[in-house]
Amino acid sequence: MVSTPTPWKKSRTFGDVYGGRTYLKFADKVFNRAHSIERPGANDVLPIVLQDNPSRDFFFPLNADEVLAAIKGLPASHVAGITHVWLRRVKKSDYIEQVQPLAWFICGSGVRLITLFP
Repeated sequence: MVSTPTPWKKSRTFGDVYGGRTYLKFADKVFNRAHSIERPGANDVLPIVLQDNPSRDFFFPLNADEVLAAIKGLPASHVAGITHVWLRRVKKSDYIEQVQPLAWFICGSGVRLITLFP
């Protein structure tokens, strides 16, 4: 008599994995940082500044023009390759729980992005 492996429950097919993680969990949620910003074109003036409307009770300490002026004041070797600066809004719950950093640097797929939070 040849025994065939059977699933634990009749409604499941043999070989399927149930429970447990299908991906690794990282404390800093690095995979949630995926961005939808595309690589700048050859004729774009860099860096490109994006500015969200801040949440209620928050403000950005710099506006888009002041960010560009501050970047131009830095040495060229320090800011070479920066393609975007994003003044991004923050959720109030993230601010209260102190899980949101002051800034991110995201690099990938031709984009070098500095994200600043209010």
